[in-house]
Amino acid sequence: MRRFIATAALSLLLEIPLMAQLVLGVRGGVNFVDNDITAVNMETITQTDKYTGFFFGPMLEIDFWSLGIDIAALYSQKGFELARHESLKQQMIDIPANLKFYFNTEGDVSPFFHAGGQFSYKTGELLNLYDDTMEENVNLYQIQSFAIDRSNWSINIGAGLRFFRHVQITVNYNMPVTHEGAYLFYDELKKTEVSELMRDHEKLDEWTAKGESKFKSSTLQVSLSCTF
Repeated sequence: MRRFIATAALSLLLEIPLMAQLVLGVRGGVNFVDNDITAVNMETITQTDKYTGFFFGPMLEIDFWSLGIDIAALYSQKGFELARHESLKQQMIDIPANLKFYFNTEGDVSPFFHAGGQFSYKTGELLNLYDDTMEENVNLYQIQSFAIDRSNWSINIGAGLRFFRHVQITVNYNMPVTHEGAYLFYDELKKTEVSELMRDHEKLDEWTAKGESKFKSSTLQVSLSCTF
């Protein structure tokens, strides 16, 4: 009996690679970002806490029966619309890895849901400075700083439809596990000090911030994928 079970298990393990199907494709879509900066009045920093970006890149999927493992490498853009009518863009490489479960795999239309994790690596500018005069004294300035973390982790959950095994429409909700950076502000700086800091961002370490708040972003993503 033990020999029979061992033989059956070995046969199944050898059969899995033969039954698994490797699928390559491309994916693109839209990021609907909801930013959250803790312990600070959002209206003094951002014009709105919403931001619309995009993403695109190659994908790979391994299908086995009703299950699929979906991995992609996506160039993605998120950001803020600041209160001073400027945009702060975050450019990154997102690497999501999701486990999919398909329904009606033999039909032309297959619903599915997925869940997994995502690693994001920022490729753009990590420190962004903005200067402005203080309302009570036009001879003194305030500097606002967005210090973005180089990388962060998040969780994916979503659902979609696969058409004719080659086209997928997906809605995904990306929830951060770690913060993406910090907002800091520095008060009562002279114009010459501001000019020096704007030229050399590293000198900001010599100053003590008057306040600091962490920020993170939840993102609703709508995408179209085409496989070959």
